[in-house]
Amino acid sequence: MSMPISTLQIAAALTGGPPLAFRQTEDGSLVVVAHTGQKFCFTPEQVEKARAEIAPPRPQPKKKTPLPARDGQAGSKPAK
Repeated sequence: MSMPISTLQIAAALTGGPPLAFRQTEDGSLVVVAHTGQKFCFTPEQVEKARAEIAPPRPQPKKKTPLPARDGQAGSKPAK
């Protein structure tokens, strides 16, 4: 199972480098002081978009294929 994406990772992705400080508010928006000293405010939609871009794709479950029946085993008809 993969580790959850941290707010630090999202802040770094949105600002292009490790942030000096960041805070996620109750409504999901993110306030970041970037490594350049600039202050950025990101909407909850921007934060979720960045989270989706960072997250690796989930592996799809393999489809199970039925095994062919062998002679003399359950599921096969006796020869006449």
